[in-house]
Amino acid sequence: MALSSGVVGVGYLAMGTALLFLLREPLRHPDTPGSRGFALAVLGIALWPIGLGNEYLVASPDLSVAAWNVRLLAASLIAVGWLLLAVESTTGWWPSRRALVP
Repeated sequence: MALSSGVVGVGYLAMGTALLFLLREPLRHPDTPGSRGFALAVLGIALWPIGLGNEYLVASPDLSVAAWNVRLLAASLIAVGWLLLAVESTTGWWPSRRALVP
């Protein structure tokens, strides 16, 4: 039995939404070393299936490109969040806003 693309898309959206619950602890304890980087990485990890689910559900090529761009943003957030998690957990240093913005 094959699943329709709508069922797969809804499954990805549900998984991405469920992953957002992992943000509860780092937002509750923002002063713990690594929590801000972890929150950023989890946000990217949750956006990836949300963007993929939207790509399965939309029929317009323009909306499909927008969903693809959400996945590219998610990949960037995961990479930066993981780097910040590692740096803050090992050194306790958090970069300034002037360093983070670019």
